[in-house]
Amino acid sequence: MRVFAGLLEECNMIFTYAKALRSLGHETYTVVQRKEVFNPTSRYDEILMERIGSCPKDAGLRERVLRIARAWLVRLFVFLKALVKCDTFIFLFGTSFLPGYWDYPILKMCGKRIVCVFLGGEVCYWYAYQQEVRLLGLECELKPFIEYRRSGRADFFTSKIRVVRAAERFADLILSHPTMGQLQTRPYMRTSIPIDLSQYRFHIPDREVPLVLHAPSDRGAKGTSYVLAAVDQLKKEGIPFEFRLIEGMPNDQLRVLLAEADIVVDQLFSYAIATLALESLATGNVVLSRYSPSFAHIPAECPVVNVSIYTLTDQLRRVILDRHMRRRLAYAGREYVEKYHSHVRVVQQILAWLEPAGIDAYDFVPRFFRDSFVMPAELLKEEEKLKKERCGRHRLPSRIRHWAVWPLVLG
Repeated sequence: MRVFAGLLEECNMIFTYAKALRSLGHETYTVVQRKEVFNPTSRYDEILMERIGSCPKDAGLRERVLRIARAWLVRLFVFLKALVKCDTFIFLFGTSFLPGYWDYPILKMCGKRIVCVFLGGEVCYWYAYQQEVRLLGLECELKPFIEYRRSGRADFFTSKIRVVRAAERFADLILSHPTMGQLQTRPYMRTSIPIDLSQYRFHIPDREVPLVLHAPSDRGAKGTSYVLAAVDQLKKEGIPFEFRLIEGMPNDQLRVLLAEADIVVDQLFSYAIATLALESLATGNVVLSRYSPSFAHIPAECPVVNVSIYTLTDQLRRVILDRHMRRRLAYAGREYVEKYHSHVRVVQQILAWLEPAGIDAYDFVPRFFRDSFVMPAELLKEEEKLKKERCGRHRLPSRIRHWAVWPLVLG
């Protein structure tokens, strides 16, 4: 099998998918818009922005137009190259080569298989999320995250629904999660984050005074202010532990640090287990994070300590003081990741789902959008006005600007 994977790289996902596919004997063709800053040593077949080149800030109109034209030619060339080389296409984070997802129907007409992997903000719309958590009785707890999502620079309903409907119309397989599935209507399988365990040294320091880490990629999304408040409270109580807040560290350095830590506090607003939590389990840490086992179909043996903004302080105090508990959970963590998130097993499962009759029953059959979601006309008008104002600052009609910048950005 010849498999394409692209186009937006985060958490080294595309590189990890490709490595697993090659280990299973498949050819790969990886394309990314740009390399991820935290994983600079990862290699890809094509890096679009390196082909397109940079544009000086003081460039004139002619130079800017030429760069846009060059970007279009690069994207079209790479797309046609992938079309010839590959028979299966894995698109991560709602990406595509062409505006309006026109490459998807072209791929289908050519008999290609499409897998759309959703992993977060590309499909999660704040207002739909707010409505759902209200129905679940969680609005008060998750209000800080809702406000954070609402303030997002491009968190528009029309943008998110376009991504979802393109996948639902053309994809052979959709991987997603209830955390972000409020706009979805088609049944889908659960996204399992692939972890290349050979990159993670399993080590349990077993300190009497443990080292606690928190490494947010985005403070607002992860609930960092609540983590820092819990740490301050426990310090005032005289609880013996060390704490380090890690930001902007390359992943290879972070992996080394994780292997030397005892406890990792991850995100506080999620339904599922995220990448950092899995990496921390793989290296021998006790992990504290928020998740919803039944709603998100998290396996029962998951050893992550389930916390919220209300329970974090008590649970962190407990794992700091209970050394035996830390040791037990640390051993269970590596076994859990090996069983459910080994990159080879994750990819094997995806390929099995693509086979005829490969899915006996879908993990999730979404009903919220059809049964409960209401999009207020006033909010839609407000978002359209905001988009026009932003386009106006660039002195271009929105449609023209959309076509112009598409080759240079994703989303």
